[in-house]
Amino acid sequence: MNTGTNTSFMAESMSGQWGWLAFRGVLAIIFALAAVFSPIATAWALAVLWGAFAFVEGVSAIIGGWRLRKQGGTWWPYLLFGVVGIVAGLLAAAWPGLTMVVLVYIIGIWAVISGMSEIFMSVNLRRTIDRWWLLLLSGIVGVLFGVFLLYAPLEGMLMMIWCLAGFALALGIFSLIFAFRLRKGNGAIKASTA
Repeated sequence: MNTGTNTSFMAESMSGQWGWLAFRGVLAIIFALAAVFSPIATAWALAVLWGAFAFVEGVSAIIGGWRLRKQGGTWWPYLLFGVVGIVAGLLAAAWPGLTMVVLVYIIGIWAVISGMSEIFMSVNLRRTIDRWWLLLLSGIVGVLFGVFLLYAPLEGMLMMIWCLAGFALALGIFSLIFAFRLRKGNGAIKASTA
């Protein structure tokens, strides 16, 4: 199969979707502005979304641990991570109006336990997977992030919202630029060499 033809087809089909890309960009910019000008409402919405994320991640960790248990592997870190994720997710979803400082503490504790679980898993998997140290590094970053949130919860909450707002603003601007370049026809479509 010709890769150049596939790439050209993808680029042509993307150019017909420029409107959706522009819409995505506008929504991202609106979210970024809302996060900057109304950080409390943004934090409340993030509490609900994070609760859903932690719950789903917890369920998938328990499923992974159960499968590993059947194979005779070390499964209890997955179970611990899963239970903490489910409980944290349910708490965040049940009381989204909870003071954001408490939510930051929940996220901080979750990040520390999650990071420690990843560190433990990386050490156990170092003989079976390549680049196991990436999982180790991820765990270390998680622990450090959690410790920072526990040490400075208000600053941690604002930092998370501002980082998210910055990401959304950049995503929105780049999406709009790319969308209008696609609309004009001088965007990502290049002459391909077969």
